[in-house]
Order: sequence, then C-alpha cells, then structure tokens
Amino acid sequence: MVNYSTGLISSVLETNGADVFLRSNGNQVTSSELEGKIVGLYFASSSSEICQAFTPQLIDIYNELISLKMILK
Repeated sequence: MVNYSTGLISSVLETNGADVFLRSNGNQVTSSELEGKIVGLYFASSSSEICQAFTPQLIDIYNELISLKMILK
C-alpha cells in the first residue's frame, strides 16, 4: 500500500523496493534523486485521439521550457 502522507516521491514511485527509472536520455535515476524536485508524469494512450492531439503540444511546451533553462534535462 502506498503511504501518501509522507509527502515523499519515493512513497508513490517505489514498487516492491524497485526505484530506478529511465530518463529520456537513457540514464537511470532513483526516486531519492528526485526528492525535492518537481516531477511531471504523463500517461497517454496511443489509441486516444485526445492524447494524440495533446502530446505534440506537451512536447512543444517541454522543449520551450528546456530552451528557457526552466527544465534541466
């Protein structure tokens, strides 16, 4: 069971002790490295027309935030 009351990202993301995630560049990151950072998770379905329309917009915003150095890749 997930304990949301701790406010720690690891309490939400860790599953059965596994806490290693892949970044978009292929590097691994642990949930403890994400503590205190803003983390965005986006779940989409490739069969959903709404998701197909929104995903490119999200990518554009993400790339703009990277160019403004508001997001560290």
